[in-house]
Amino acid sequence: MSPEQSSTPLLVAPKAACALLSVGNTKLYELIGQKKLEVIKFGKATRITMASIRAIAGGGAA
Repeated sequence: MSPEQSSTPLLVAPKAACALLSVGNTKLYELIGQKKLEVIKFGKATRITMASIRAIAGGGAA
């Protein structure tokens, strides 16, 4: 694994995902509802996969 990969988190909080995608909370949860972002729940905590964020940022749909 390269050093770049090891320092990148696999999951991020919704607030961080908003910042990474330059969208607001409403748009983020709209993308989650449309199944365009993959979400993992840990109890009450919601985390979004970096892979799904990269897919959207790379031209998936936003």
